[in-house]
Parts: sequence; structure tokens; C-alpha cells
Amino acid sequence: MAGCDADGATFAVSHMALEAGAGAAEAGSVLAQWRAATLGRIGAPAEAAAAAFSLPGALPLPQAVRVQAQGTQDAGGGRPVAVHAVWFARAEAAEGAPRLHLYHAVVYAPAPRPAAADTFFAGLSLQ
Repeated sequence: MAGCDADGATFAVSHMALEAGAGAAEAGSVLAQWRAATLGRIGAPAEAAAAAFSLPGALPLPQAVRVQAQGTQDAGGGRPVAVHAVWFARAEAAEGAPRLHLYHAVVYAPAPRPAAADTFFAGLSLQ
């Protein structure tokens, strides 16, 4: 995970690799679980409205989405927090067969920051 705090918001990117041989179904399942866990941490419903999200080179999975949700830090015990988040996957070359890598980028702030999130997510690039 890499992240920084800037202008009253936290920006972060996380990554994980699935086991060799994992396919699109496993990637989709893990992305959905990652989304539910992220939203659950702030007490937001896992079913928060989502829009499709894609980057050049990313896999076209239904679970590759962008979400904006509001909740509280520590799932109800803290200050209000707004989350703008994306989840996506790609296949990367590996010995034998491609290996699936999953990504999550997020902006946490006390209030929604759609312009900051738009800029952050537009700057993501798979290389």
C-alpha cells in the first residue's frame, strides 16, 4: 500500500496478487469482498451505488467499479468520512501463464471530494 495525506484528504493505492492459476471468477469474488470490507469499515452498505470503472489494460470485470459512500471512521464510533474508491484487476505476465493482480485506489476525506477523486483516478496508469 502506498498513500499520502494532502489538502485534508488521504489518498492511497493498494495491490495484491492472486495465486497462480486464479481466473476471472476468483478475481471478481475478491474484488467484491474487498469492496464490502472497505465500505464496512466506515459503516456504509456494501451495496452502495457503483459505476463501472476501467483503465487501459485492466480486465473488463463487472466488479471493477467506482463507488462514493459516506460513513464514519471506526464504523460508527468516529468522525464522518466520505470515501471515493475504485477496484480493478489486470493480468500480468508470469512464468507459464498470466497472473492476476488486483488494485484498489481510494480517497478518504471528512466530506465528499469528487473533483479530487476524479483527478486522482484519472492519473492511475497500468504499466
